Amino acid sequence: EHCAANVVGAYDLFLACLPDPNLREVLEPDAVIRIGGAPVSASLSAFLSDLAHVPQVRITSGHYWKDHLSVASLSVRAEVASFVRAVTEELSSHLSLISESSTPDTARSWCEQWTEIDRAASQAVLDFRTSDAGDAFEGDVLAAVVAGVTDGTTLFVSNSMPVRDLDAYGGGGKPLHVYGNRGASGIDGIVSTVAGIAAAGVAATSDGGSPIVAVVGDVAFYHDMNGLLAVAEHQLDIVFVVINNDGGGIFHMLPIRDHEPEFTKYFATAHGLDFRHAAELYGIPYRRVEHSSGAADALEEVLAGTGPRILEVRSDREQNQRSREAVGEAVRRAVSTLL
Repeated sequence: EHCAANVVGAYDLFLACLPDPNLREVLEPDAVIRIGGAPVSASLSAFLSDLAHVPQVRITSGHYWKDHLSVASLSVRAEVASFVRAVTEELSSHLSLISESSTPDTARSWCEQWTEIDRAASQAVLDFRTSDAGDAFEGDVLAAVVAGVTDGTTLFVSNSMPVRDLDAYGGGGKPLHVYGNRGASGIDGIVSTVAGIAAAGVAATSDGGSPIVAVVGDVAFYHDMNGLLAVAEHQLDIVFVVINNDGGGIFHMLPIRDHEPEFTKYFATAHGLDFRHAAELYGIPYRRVEHSSGAADALEEVLAGTGPRILEVRSDREQNQRSREAVGEAVRRAVSTLL
C-alpha cells in the first residue's frame, strides 16, 4: 500500500525520447534500486544501461540475479518485503532528524520533474486516444479493460504486446490482481494457464466472485485453443478479450518489417482466423468489435454475463503500428515543451 504520488506510469513512452541531452540531465538519478525481474520496457532498459556511472542495487529473493544488462553494482539476495520494510525503517530514523524546511530542494525538484513529465506524456496519450486517430490503437483496449473492471479483479495478460500495453496505457491507480505466463516460446499454454487460475478459485477469493479477465493476443490464443475445452466443460468464469491483428504485432517494431514477403510469412505469421468459429466449436458465447474504440462498450456488456465468454477485438497491424508511432511523436512534442 502506498499513496502512489510518485508512481510514474508513462515512463516507457517518455524514456523513448532519449537520448535528448536535456531530458537525460533532468531525469538522471543519484542511485537506482531495482526490485524484481528485468524490465519489460526497452526504453527503460536502455536508460538503465546508460547509467553505468550511477550506483545500481539489485534486490532479488531467488537464486538468479536477473541482471542481463550487467549494470548492478550491488546485488542483494533477500526476501523483498522484509528488505524493503527494514530499509524504510532505517531511512525513517534518519529522516526524522531532518526537518521539512531543511529537505534539499534538489531532491524534491527531481521528483517533481519526473511526475510533471509523466503527466505531460499521459495527457498526450489521452488526447490521442480520444481523437479520431485513436480508433485503431490497441493500447486503448488495455486502457478500456482497466477502466471497465472493478477493484480487486483478477487480470491475466499475455503476451508480447498486451503486457507492454498494460504497462504503458493501463494506468496504475486501480488495485488489481495481475497474472501472466511467458509460456514456451512466449505463447504456448496461455488459455490453459487462465483455466488453472480460475479453477483454483483465485478470482472468487480475491474480490467476491467477479470473472477473471484475460487479455490475450491472437497468436497466443490460437496456440492453446484446445484449452477452451476445459474452460467450457467446467463453465469457468473467464472473459477472454482477444486482440486479433492477424499475427505478431510486436515484430513491426523491428527493422525486418521492411522485408516482404518474408516478414509477413515468417515473422508476422498472418493466419486469417476468425475466432467466432472457435467459440462455436466449444459452445462459448462470443462478441466481436471491429475497432479498438468499441472495446469499452462491448466489454461492459460481456462482463455482465457469467461463465466463459470471448470478446474479439479486431485490429490492423500496420495501422496500429502507425498509431504507436504517432503516440510516440505526440509524447515527444509534449515533453519537449517542458525542457
